[in-house]
Amino acid sequence: MKLSEKLKQGRQRARLTQVEVAESLHVSRKTISGWENGRGAPDRAILVQLSQLYQVPIAVLIDDDQELDLSEAALQKAARRRRLTQLSYWLMVPLLGLAYAEFFRLNGFHLPIVMVLAVVNSCVYLSLFSDWGRFSSVRRRLIAITTTLIIFIFNLLIIGLDKRFLKFFYCRISQLLSWRNFWSFSGCRFF
Repeated sequence: MKLSEKLKQGRQRARLTQVEVAESLHVSRKTISGWENGRGAPDRAILVQLSQLYQVPIAVLIDDDQELDLSEAALQKAARRRRLTQLSYWLMVPLLGLAYAEFFRLNGFHLPIVMVLAVVNSCVYLSLFSDWGRFSSVRRRLIAITTTLIIFIFNLLIIGLDKRFLKFFYCRISQLLSWRNFWSFSGCRFF
């Protein structure tokens, strides 16, 4: 089986359109169409991304003697993984909002399990996420790092502006500077 046929079957097996594949690879739909019709071939980096996207070993894509596994179980597994990834992604938004409310105890809100759920959901999402290739360019890495730093600084500002935290921080610093009760947190309460 030729590479072009495998690419088309892999895309159909993953139940993706050419547009969806093109967006995830950051190429045009015509490029995907050209690869599937044998008018061109993807380079090595794109083949790695395609093998991850279609959940097929790269050796199967490259070797003309190997066939794609089009079993119903493989199709269901790919669809289930994609749904779980999307669910985990969209579940993160309310969980992060609840985690902020829990951290600052807004309106007396107290549900400690929210922080644990947010961390568990983050781990699930990161383990299921398969499009790490989108961060391959230097520009995208810089954008991801800059965004992370901005969020981190924003969180530090929010925590720093919280009166309870400032009171705790000043109390603890005064203890450290005076060397009295160095190992004790007595007298310094955050909540």
